[in-house]
Amino acid sequence: MAKKSRKKEDIEAYRHETDTRKNAVPVGLASYDTSKPKPKKYEYDPHLDPQLVWAGKAEHTSFEVPTVSLHIHERIAPEAIIRSIKREDPQVDLFAKPELPLKE
Repeated sequence: MAKKSRKKEDIEAYRHETDTRKNAVPVGLASYDTSKPKPKKYEYDPHLDPQLVWAGKAEHTSFEVPTVSLHIHERIAPEAIIRSIKREDPQVDLFAKPELPLKE
């Protein structure tokens, strides 16, 4: 029985040209000479819902955490994701000897 030919669907990537984010630089373009990040100080509020309680938390009224810059590490096109999902891999036998390329 012949396979039905499917209509090829166009896959488009969403582009939000008007939206901007501060410091969303691709990691390859990020400058290595950046100023030291300033630690962010959070005040402890015991009246909030309990989240994570550790020994000695009640004695400290605030705590500081280091801030890190965010960079875009990779961009993946939606076409590549859909193509990899639609690709049918051959059924592999559980006890079969894997056929590796000659290089490996």
